[in-house]
Amino acid sequence: MKRSLIAMTLAAALSACGADDPNAQLDKIDKLLAENRSLTSTQVSQVTESVANGKRLLAEGNRKEASKQLAEAIKVLEKASDAY
Repeated sequence: MKRSLIAMTLAAALSACGADDPNAQLDKIDKLLAENRSLTSTQVSQVTESVANGKRLLAEGNRKEASKQLAEAIKVLEKASDAY
């Protein structure tokens, strides 16, 4: 019972922080792109593909899979930001 309560609390907290919110992820992607960090052509392709897939999945109502795709784009952009 305690584990279930802790897991539900953690899931709610992460959700409130936008961890699984595709719209918040899109905002974060926009902010990262606005920083004008140097991206390799491979990184540009990865981000473009992940964002396109995420938007498509979001339009289809598949928020969980959309979030996964958008998280991949964020990961690439953050890695590029760290290397800058």
